[in-house]
Amino acid sequence: MRDRAGLYAFLGYLLLSLVFFGRGICPPHFFTRIGAGARNHDPSLMIWALEWWPYALSHRIDPFFCRVIWSPSGVNLAWVTSMPLIGLCAWPLTRALGPLGAFNALSLLAPALAGWSAFLLARHVTGRYWPSMLAGYIFGFSPYMLGHMLGQLFLLYVFPIPLAVLLALLFLEERLAEKYFVPLAAVLLFAIFGVSLEIFATTTVFGAIALGIAYYAAGSDAHGQGVRRILRPVGASYGLAMAAAAPYLYYLFAFGFPHGSIASPKRFSCDLLNFLVPAPTNLLGANALMERVSSSFTLLPGPAECDAYIALPLAAIAFSYLRSRWDTRTGRMLGLFLGITLLCAIGPRLHFAGHMLFGMPWALFDHLPLLRSALPGRFMLFAFLALALSAALWTAEDARSRAVRIAGAAAVVVFMIPNPDARFWSKPAHTPAFFSSGLYRKYLAKDETVVILPYGQSGNSMLWQAESGMYFRMAEGHTGTTVIDDFQRWPIVNAFQFRRAIPDPQEQLKAFLAAHDVSTIIVADPRDRTEWGPVLSTLGTRPVEVDGVLLYRIAPTELAPYKNTHALDWQIAFNRARFEQLLVAAERYLTSGRNLASLTPFRAETLGFLPANWSLGQGVYDRNGLWLGPWRDGNVSVGVVGSYSAVKPIIDAYAPLALGVYFPYPQRLVGPPKGNLFMRKLVMVFDRRGLARAARMAVRARTRARAASAIGPPAHP
Repeated sequence: MRDRAGLYAFLGYLLLSLVFFGRGICPPHFFTRIGAGARNHDPSLMIWALEWWPYALSHRIDPFFCRVIWSPSGVNLAWVTSMPLIGLCAWPLTRALGPLGAFNALSLLAPALAGWSAFLLARHVTGRYWPSMLAGYIFGFSPYMLGHMLGQLFLLYVFPIPLAVLLALLFLEERLAEKYFVPLAAVLLFAIFGVSLEIFATTTVFGAIALGIAYYAAGSDAHGQGVRRILRPVGASYGLAMAAAAPYLYYLFAFGFPHGSIASPKRFSCDLLNFLVPAPTNLLGANALMERVSSSFTLLPGPAECDAYIALPLAAIAFSYLRSRWDTRTGRMLGLFLGITLLCAIGPRLHFAGHMLFGMPWALFDHLPLLRSALPGRFMLFAFLALALSAALWTAEDARSRAVRIAGAAAVVVFMIPNPDARFWSKPAHTPAFFSSGLYRKYLAKDETVVILPYGQSGNSMLWQAESGMYFRMAEGHTGTTVIDDFQRWPIVNAFQFRRAIPDPQEQLKAFLAAHDVSTIIVADPRDRTEWGPVLSTLGTRPVEVDGVLLYRIAPTELAPYKNTHALDWQIAFNRARFEQLLVAAERYLTSGRNLASLTPFRAETLGFLPANWSLGQGVYDRNGLWLGPWRDGNVSVGVVGSYSAVKPIIDAYAPLALGVYFPYPQRLVGPPKGNLFMRKLVMVFDRRGLARAARMAVRARTRARAASAIGPPAHP
């Protein structure tokens, strides 16, 4: 390697990565522990993706439309964080180490690559080695990187971004000809696109912001003309990159878009307090007091998205540099870019200590394709790049004494040290011997469709499938924050995902298994044995215990009566049973003399008016899709979540007794509804007299439904 200084920088960052994050997965744990301390199962998707892309290409099957998960309907991986470029580039590594070993190696490599690329950029800007080393450390081990070291590999491979900035600077300085800039920039853009669609979209936005700021700071002089001159080659680079990504783009747009945003930007925004208080990913945040404060930063559990912390020495250094250099083009550009980035990272609503307050500028982007699913907290990636350059420039200035610069740099390093607990950065893979020993080949046929409990994102089934070399198919998966539409229509899927009880679970389960050609259920968690044992016992088969799992082999004759039923039948039965139970619960609650203002699904369940394990949350509307509570003027609101076709029988039956019907809530239903009607809230409002009549009607309806279920499954209308 000709750049020996760059090589030394990379090796230094790699050593730091091994020290900070690698101790928990060093041999003999490299193949039994996941190098990600996430409290959820996100790493299993990343590990699965490393196996999937080589498997699909080597078996000559469509790599984008995958049917080994969410079988038989499959899933379009173009809208999943499946990292196609990493999966393909890491093919030799995955083949040598297996998907789990490759994931661990790639996780340790990511901070080193990010630090190295920031080092190269800072060295070009400052011409100094040690200030550039500081910049690489700030960027490669920033709170953004630390947060996503908890299993989100697709957000860690950001090293092309500083390199793209470096290319732009070389072009603007006329040190790189257009004929070289265009293909090199196209390679970097293609790399970003092939790793993370989200990072590609946000890089495009903040790249445009940076160019706009550069033009504003330069004015009409030669530098401003240079900024205008770069637009054409940048456009050509995008065109070349998108041409190379044509297969991906086809799958991205040819089969429609996901419903709504993939995740809520409001839930993934920076809390103002997080700019001052670190998450447990940082040494200073790894104590009980700080953890209590940081736990309020996000609506989601865990510290992965709490990545806004700007260490006090770093903030002081950046402020000092930007204030002293505001009259220079570089100072204005960095200051404006940093300010705009921090403002955008706050998200569409201002958050403070977990409280959501008034609207912010990013709300303007809520309805734009791709950007509506960008999560503002992750914009801190670009803020830390600006902070890293500011710190490098400050440290490189000879106007300050060497002692002051060394002390400032040392303070930044100390305040940004990651959590030193090796256990924080790894967790056991928990792979049952049934999978790790290869015993599954004795009990399962190749390409047999199974259901594994814990189900989907509640467990590590994706990891186990990857370690089997995609030997079996699954009627489940973990491909993001939501279940795909075809499966979300089945009530038993949400019951598995959220571990909630549902009406008639035995019938719901058999219908689902029949519709998805499932022949085996594998129970890998003792908790699921307890919770689902009574339901699984109705499948007409005795479970077999094999190396840490229970196997339920289901006879085709057991599921034959359910072959001709459809998801809509079971949605209708499910929604109506829940709605009618809520009606009865509300009436019993009020006739017992209890306070209407305190009525919620959780309150009704604790009093025994709803079946145990129905509610999920303590509000009027809970995360299990139940709505029960007070309405204006002493009235009562009752509701469920479902698609319009599945809740229409409820509306037809009970609307004559209601004061108002809202679907999709909060729109009042005055005719056939329009827009997205998939899995939306239905809320009906009753006065006391109407509620009493509706509850009596519900009791009669439930009696008839139980009698009908004894005869057989519902027929499709």
